[in-house]
Amino acid sequence: MEADEVWLGSQLQRAIQTPSRHVLVFQHIPLFLHTPDEEDDYFNLQRGIRERLIQRFKQQKCRVLL
Repeated sequence: MEADEVWLGSQLQRAIQTPSRHVLVFQHIPLFLHTPDEEDDYFNLQRGIRERLIQRFKQQKCRVLL
């Protein structure tokens, strides 16, 4: 998981440094199914991971396609 975090950080940083208008994030496992504060489930990311990623994406003004 740490390698994934490092990779994501480098990709988000790279997106900031380029003249991109939009940053899109595609995921195999969705952050959540209905609401960001829902309980952990087989089909969503664990709440702690989900909250961290949502904050990171908000800071970078990313669009997440669910």
